[in-house]
Amino acid sequence: MERSVWTGVAAGVDPGRLGEARTQVQNAIHWLARIANSYATPEPDQRHLWLSFDPARRAFVTCPVGDGVTVELRLPALEFQFREAGRPVPHILNVEGHTPAKVEAWVLVELLHRGIDRDRFSKALPYAPANLMSGDNVEYSPESLVREIEALSQWLASGERAVMRLARELAPERAAEAQLLCWPDQLHVGVLLPPGLDGTAPAMPLRIGMSTGDERYAEPYFFVAAQRGAEIETPHPGAVLTASRIAADGLDEDQVVAALRAAVATTRRRLAN
Repeated sequence: MERSVWTGVAAGVDPGRLGEARTQVQNAIHWLARIANSYATPEPDQRHLWLSFDPARRAFVTCPVGDGVTVELRLPALEFQFREAGRPVPHILNVEGHTPAKVEAWVLVELLHRGIDRDRFSKALPYAPANLMSGDNVEYSPESLVREIEALSQWLASGERAVMRLARELAPERAAEAQLLCWPDQLHVGVLLPPGLDGTAPAMPLRIGMSTGDERYAEPYFFVAAQRGAEIETPHPGAVLTASRIAADGLDEDQVVAALRAAVATTRRRLAN
């Protein structure tokens, strides 16, 4: 984990423009959630909406939505592509200059090409999205925010090593199953630590993850919080590690992992009381 990543995210990028980049990325991710919500087999706690995140390709990927069909979104260009049996199909949509209505039209055409009933597609989301882009009156513009989206993608791609290290350390018997997930409603990327593996509280999973920022923190941050069904508790301030603090304190990967380990212990004690 390079310290320059934290310095770039915390100090080298305008917070307002970083927020604009986050809005564009999350609105693009909403399309993956819509596709999964329309076609994936429903699972408890809306797990069928959870995406996987491939840090090497910086790609968010749906669970299967057809016979071996998945859909992915790649950073920083915000490119959509369908995949069949793990192989990418030829048609790529770069959202630059596209309205949400045009993105919807592309999705419908690609569904038709895959033989998937496009009448089942719905733009409805099972959560209340913030700063929703819709219709023909606004366009995606990742090229104007390339530096900011690149900073967010570097944050996710670099931070995953710390998150995965801790998950494997805390649940070694589940290490082979550890998977980096994305929760599209909050744009969180991280892992779900199963409950009670060491006999300690809480009797519920813990989400150890990365946020690209939100209404509480205008910058990216690591966090630990309890997962209650489909919902996540608001992370306690003591279980949050911001990009600016990492940069200011010059923390390396080992120190970030140690801070998250302490946040897990603190969260467990708080939930046990």
